[in-house]
Amino acid sequence: MGYTPDCVLDPAYHAGYGKCKEFAWTRYVAVGDMCVESTSWVSVPCGTAGVDPTALSAVPTTGPCAGKITSEMVSADSASKTFNHFSGSLPSCFVPAQDGIVCLYNQGTTDIFFDQLASYGPRGFSDMLCIIGMIALLMYFITSSDSGSLVVDIISANGHTEPPLPQRIFWSFTEGATACALLAAGRNLPDSNGSLKALQSCSMVTGLPYTFILFWCAQSLVLLCREESGVISKERKAFSSFILSCSSPKSLLLNTLVPGLSMGKLIQATGGWPFSSTPAVARWVWTVLFQFTYALVFILLLCTLALYQWCLAALVIYIGFATLLGFLRSSVRAKYGIEHGDLCTDFLCACFAPMFTLTQLEVQILEEPPKQILEMPTKADISL
Repeated sequence: MGYTPDCVLDPAYHAGYGKCKEFAWTRYVAVGDMCVESTSWVSVPCGTAGVDPTALSAVPTTGPCAGKITSEMVSADSASKTFNHFSGSLPSCFVPAQDGIVCLYNQGTTDIFFDQLASYGPRGFSDMLCIIGMIALLMYFITSSDSGSLVVDIISANGHTEPPLPQRIFWSFTEGATACALLAAGRNLPDSNGSLKALQSCSMVTGLPYTFILFWCAQSLVLLCREESGVISKERKAFSSFILSCSSPKSLLLNTLVPGLSMGKLIQATGGWPFSSTPAVARWVWTVLFQFTYALVFILLLCTLALYQWCLAALVIYIGFATLLGFLRSSVRAKYGIEHGDLCTDFLCACFAPMFTLTQLEVQILEEPPKQILEMPTKADISL
């Protein structure tokens, strides 16, 4: 295993890998009407197809260098030659690969980690690195499993910071048994790595929903800190109904199928949107726009059957729809003086539960009149 460069490699550079060996070539050259001695650095050729960069076929008889360049300078067998330094047989260009060299370009296996370590030195040194890496990986998995068992044990002990040791051991064995079951489930697959892929896929699928839960937990922690510091009041006003309330199944079904109707009605009630100077016009204009956007998402999803990329376009349009619905929820909060929530919460609710969000907003405008906002008196009021 090796490769064939187009020149002899310099042994003084990286142990003979990566740079051509250069030769200081001193000879006479014609510069205008003068023949001067010049030195330049040329790469040492190799192989049967190599070309001698110092080649000169015959002694010049005309020109400025006539008489200066002698036959001894051109003869390949002369000790005082200045040309034809590489006219004889050239060395082979083949260079064997180093012991630690690896090809990671198209490998998608678990050997990549050890192959990478093997590239850091000769065989004995790389073997030591692989052993250290294996021990480090083993310690990582052991400590990770122990930490996970402790967290689960604390949760199952109702938050007790020093849970019983037998219970912690039970959770450790439970996690190990789950991993063994997943590995055993994939042993009959055609692919020898199927069991490991099944374990990895299960971990990612079960862990992804908790990512979004952690988003809300982080936001709750920020709100808690602001309440404890007195920045916001603990008794601040909230929506009159819980967002996931199913008190009105009819509204939920309607908002799932035709959310544009409710969104147009909410814009008419809150105002502050384009065309709101004429509430009836604003209601139907936005009803049509929102419903068209919502329907377009499902149309593009159906087009995914023909071309996968249409689902990306559907996702972009849906995010735009959810963003506008989040702005609408923010408008309702401002109109009714609701201090619970923020723009980030509005967007998350609109993105992940649009039908529940619309139902919550409808209940709010039906059960409570909007907050009165003081307006500047007009000239007609002053005249009266």
